[in-house]
Amino acid sequence: MTRLADALNNKTENYIFPFLWLHGEDKKTLLGNIHKIYDSGVKAFCLESRPHPDFLGDRWWQDLDIILNEAKSLGMKVWILDDSHFPTGFANGKVKNDLPQYLKKYLYIKQLDFRGPQQDATIILKYLRPDRRFQPADPNVQQPEKILKVIAAKKIGNDKVDANSLVDITDSLKDGLLNWNVPDGEWRIFTLIETIHGGEKETEGYLNPLVSDATKVLLNEVYKPHYEHYKEMFGNVIAGFFSDEPRFGNHHGAESRLGIDEMVLPWRDGMLEEFFNDDYLQLPLLTTVSANGQEKKIRYKYMNLVSKLYSHNFTKVLSDWCHEHEVNYIGHLIEDNGSHTRLGYGAGHYFRALDAQDMAGIDVVLNQIMPGMDNTWFKSMTGAGWNGEFFHYGLAKMGASLGHLDPKKHGRVMSEVFGAYGWAEGLTLMKFIADHMIVRGVNHFVPHAFNPNKFPDPDCPPHFYSNGHEPENRAYSELFNYMNRLSHILSGGQHIAHVAVLYHAEDEWLDKDAMPFEKPVKVLMQNQIDCEITPLDYLKSANIQKNYFEINHEKFDTLIIPETKYVPHELLGILKVLQQNDIKLLFVNNYPEQDESLNNIKDVTEILGTKIGLKDIPYNLTNKDIFVKADTVEPYLRFYNYQNEDDHLLMFLNEDPSKVIDTTLTIKEKFAYQYDAMTNTMQNIDIVDGKYKLNLAPGQSIVLIKGNNYNVISNNKSHHSVLLEPQNIALSLASAESYPNFESTRKLDQLKSINLLDGLREFSGNMKYSFQFNLDKVTEMMSLDLGTVNEIATVKLNGHPLGTRIAYPYQFDNISKFLKVGVNEVEIVVVNNLGIQQQDFLSQYMLIKPAGLLGPINIKY
Repeated sequence: MTRLADALNNKTENYIFPFLWLHGEDKKTLLGNIHKIYDSGVKAFCLESRPHPDFLGDRWWQDLDIILNEAKSLGMKVWILDDSHFPTGFANGKVKNDLPQYLKKYLYIKQLDFRGPQQDATIILKYLRPDRRFQPADPNVQQPEKILKVIAAKKIGNDKVDANSLVDITDSLKDGLLNWNVPDGEWRIFTLIETIHGGEKETEGYLNPLVSDATKVLLNEVYKPHYEHYKEMFGNVIAGFFSDEPRFGNHHGAESRLGIDEMVLPWRDGMLEEFFNDDYLQLPLLTTVSANGQEKKIRYKYMNLVSKLYSHNFTKVLSDWCHEHEVNYIGHLIEDNGSHTRLGYGAGHYFRALDAQDMAGIDVVLNQIMPGMDNTWFKSMTGAGWNGEFFHYGLAKMGASLGHLDPKKHGRVMSEVFGAYGWAEGLTLMKFIADHMIVRGVNHFVPHAFNPNKFPDPDCPPHFYSNGHEPENRAYSELFNYMNRLSHILSGGQHIAHVAVLYHAEDEWLDKDAMPFEKPVKVLMQNQIDCEITPLDYLKSANIQKNYFEINHEKFDTLIIPETKYVPHELLGILKVLQQNDIKLLFVNNYPEQDESLNNIKDVTEILGTKIGLKDIPYNLTNKDIFVKADTVEPYLRFYNYQNEDDHLLMFLNEDPSKVIDTTLTIKEKFAYQYDAMTNTMQNIDIVDGKYKLNLAPGQSIVLIKGNNYNVISNNKSHHSVLLEPQNIALSLASAESYPNFESTRKLDQLKSINLLDGLREFSGNMKYSFQFNLDKVTEMMSLDLGTVNEIATVKLNGHPLGTRIAYPYQFDNISKFLKVGVNEVEIVVVNNLGIQQQDFLSQYMLIKPAGLLGPINIKY
């Protein structure tokens, strides 16, 4: 069977493995939650160890015995979160408690300013600890601060030094006192100090990711004990390990940019001699001082180095062990607000940091993706807020590009989703977030989270099921089956895009004002032009041919370079080869002017490519790049072009939060079918002269199919409708816990938010509407459209179940056989989320929508 036939027959593979939080629950509770996951259409889960009271102790192994044996009996896969604390890197406390030599190490560059001339001056250099600047160093502690070098430079302004004046004066230091003849003028003393202190509080006591032996402590402490206990389950029941947000952790926050923020820097023993023996005098320029641009070369070298060291000594070490033991290694970083190119929350370079993993990985939490919040920064629980452009146009596309362009990933792109939005996030928003990911190329999901703890647990809601307290739990399979169907048909093949956008990490290391890649990607996406993000590393190994370059079998005829004043010199050589092969180079806004050594390159780049404004990008692309074109401007119409083993597929999604997209598309090739993964139905379509009429409700997706011949229903379009204006509606209610026992029946004469009714201001749960309507006639292919619903609707018509909808359109097709002339009876059970009831901290960042059935209700034919 084809992948599409698998989906139509509900025989897809599984692409979802939600977190199952473990708090030491009893056997009955554990088994109940596992079966709830299974009954939701999901055949795998990931164990979250963080809240467990006895990780790696007797209780942990007892719980895993129960969990793994049940998973085996159900044919489910299990992933294991790889540490006792969040984020990964604590190694269950082993480094902190027993192996301090493997703690994270930093380079602290202490700065002091003095005025000369002064012969035989003495400068006190005993205050060496970055987090206790007013206390002298204590030589009796286990790992005292170590002075590596003392370097002086002449100041030429505020935080500016003359790079040519940098001089090593380390030999003048003895017993914490520096004796130096200070020359005339102002001078800055830079003391290079090796320390384990000064990083973020959240990862104190963590292993050093730049040291492979430190990473092996995590293997010995967490990975190997699991193998010793369950060797026979590795590679069958146990799918692998999951790392959650490991990072440098040298600084708190997403804006940890070298040369911008004063901070200690990731470091390891011997790094000075191994990597900076010839240019160590330049290391003071890793601080926020400037030296007329001379600082760029050493900053570029440092970031280039530590991002590779992280990749080789952390990710690859864990991945190699997993592969040797026949399991996979996956996870994600913190990518928030562009931190993926930086220190602190980041690991310097997204593509390098996850290079050895088996899936590309990203994470969405805390309201980062919200319908319509894509153009500006918006407030959230974080102080800085969220960069809407990055989260809506950068994050998922970056992850998908790694999955598509790295052959080790086999097209697998994972996102942790739904976590920490608050109880006001129900299945409707979850579907929007899932669609947002899928239409950008994500095809594996880690929903956050099934939580068997006592309800309501304040730890990062919403939670699935919550032992029966979460009212939407009966509809989980509607969402998860939908996600599995789309993921299945959009896997096992090749993404099609002719445009590549340069990943900006190296540019940002050199130029604080470098344009992030998401800005040109936004313009492309709003014009239905698909693309990939490619780092310099991939361009270096690309197969360059006449008129195109190829990365992992994906071919591109255009490379877009986001605006930057400085680029690495090695990029220039690649651009020359691309231009020589007639590959289009588009420089956004301006040409780069210099490389990291301050060599002038603007004249060269002007010859190599074309300078264009952001908004002009679509008009500078070839016809090959424009596979789909809308007749109207549709900035919220998303498009994904994919060829699996069987069929060519085009996915379309309306990401507008409130408006219907009604437009005509010009499509290069003729597609024969339209597939709706929510209803799991397919119909014939007619594309005449390349024109296709597209109508999508807010949040609705469809997939066009070209390839195999399928026996499907004929296309039916509604041209008429009958407005139902039900009166004397019987409304009855049931909480999540009391369902299906409804009570408190009352009469309504019109539809409105349930939360506006007396006594129901904070009601969350099940709302059953019962009413009658009359029909004068019944025709073929009639539909029932409920209009607006918040947020899940399950319908019975004259006693016949019609199904469940969790998002627009709340329409039930092909109902004619259940209708009759005269009086018809309808029962609609609507379920809302717990936001209005729980009113938790996280839900304050979301609009609580009116609850219930709001209409208007129509019969369409």
